[in-house]
Amino acid sequence: MTPDFEQIKQRAEAATPGPWKLWNGWGPLVGEDRMACERIGPDPDDHYEGVGIVPGEGAVDIYASRADFEFVAAARDDIPALLAVIDELTMDRDHHKDLGRQGWARVDELTAQREDV
Repeated sequence: MTPDFEQIKQRAEAATPGPWKLWNGWGPLVGEDRMACERIGPDPDDHYEGVGIVPGEGAVDIYASRADFEFVAAARDDIPALLAVIDELTMDRDHHKDLGRQGWARVDELTAQREDV
């Protein structure tokens, strides 16, 4: 299955700008590789940007492994960077396809000239 890069790009552009970090993390939990954090996002004081909870009565931490938290936080910058590389490679591929078509057209032209001789 080929990912829809345009949709991925739109989601990345619509998300809160980065870089994102892990805020108010604690752990790991005893006997586990998991830890808790309040939120993942760009600003420790704006609880309405990024991913997390709104502090207040009944607020609950988010639980995951540190590696998972770091992956989610880094994805905010990693995904746009990867999409830029994909765009560049796609342009290079298309350019080389055009060169190949031009080359084969020239071969056909020279073959036709040779047969006329």
